Amino acid sequence: MPNANHPPTAQWSDDGDAVCHLGLGYYGPHMDTFEPFVNEHGVERTRQRIFRWEDQDTYVRSGDSAQFISGEHMHIGRAVFPPGSEYEMHSHPHEQFSLLLSGRMLLTVGDETSEIGPGDGWYVPGDVEHGGLILGDEPVVFIDVYSPATRWIYDVLDEPGVRRIPPGANNPEDDG
Repeated sequence: MPNANHPPTAQWSDDGDAVCHLGLGYYGPHMDTFEPFVNEHGVERTRQRIFRWEDQDTYVRSGDSAQFISGEHMHIGRAVFPPGSEYEMHSHPHEQFSLLLSGRMLLTVGDETSEIGPGDGWYVPGDVEHGGLILGDEPVVFIDVYSPATRWIYDVLDEPGVRRIPPGANNPEDDG
């Protein structure tokens, strides 16, 4: 039940427990702590402790796709690039670790270039140019981890030419 110890914007379940505060958090089971779901940078943190990529939004641009999940201090992302495409050279202020799951790529990070395959990874300090060419006839799939978890990646995903596809929706790139 509502009382002076809980913000008036909390939602209450039928049994009297506060379950949500404007969709940004919840009160723990003992009602003594409030856990916000937005980090210090204004990024919505995941509520998922175990997740499946098929349950996440997919962002599509020019045939490549990406998915992201954010935590308190880092983002994890999954990227898929079709054969023959380009992982455009770019930089960002955040450091990044990446792991190639499948496919082959001619990768450049700063002044280093190498052909990499499944199981290989890379580290990118903040503000270092990186990108690559997708090799062979297999898509490239890799996982990225960025820190800190700020709005920059979501600002990129909001740019013109990027389409958000909710979980369960058909990918427009598959429509031929």
